[in-house]
Amino acid sequence: MSFVGGKLKLKGGSDLSGVKKKKKKSKHSNDILASATDNKDNSELVTTGDAGGGTSTQQPIVEDRRTEAEKRFEAHLMKTEEQRLKKAASKSHRERIKELNEKLASTTEHFDLPRISHTN
Repeated sequence: MSFVGGKLKLKGGSDLSGVKKKKKKSKHSNDILASATDNKDNSELVTTGDAGGGTSTQQPIVEDRRTEAEKRFEAHLMKTEEQRLKKAASKSHRERIKELNEKLASTTEHFDLPRISHTN
């Protein structure tokens, strides 16, 4: 096998005695830039209303980039949440306490702490 011996050389010649690393930009400044661009996008408004200059409503331009599966999933979550809220709203506090007491009465007492006394 033929290969050149010796140490590896850095680009830029041998006059570089100490290589300084570039400082990375902080994420804070990146967040500020991202929020600034988001604000710029949100500032674009569409005016709809009478051409006569009466009352006009401003609606921000919203682009939905979700897939069909994501939309169905979101709709399903909303539907189940709505059903859960309706079910919870139909019961009074007294009914909820009664159900809790029945559930606790039906469970085993396996996890209850036994009485421990130091006299025995």
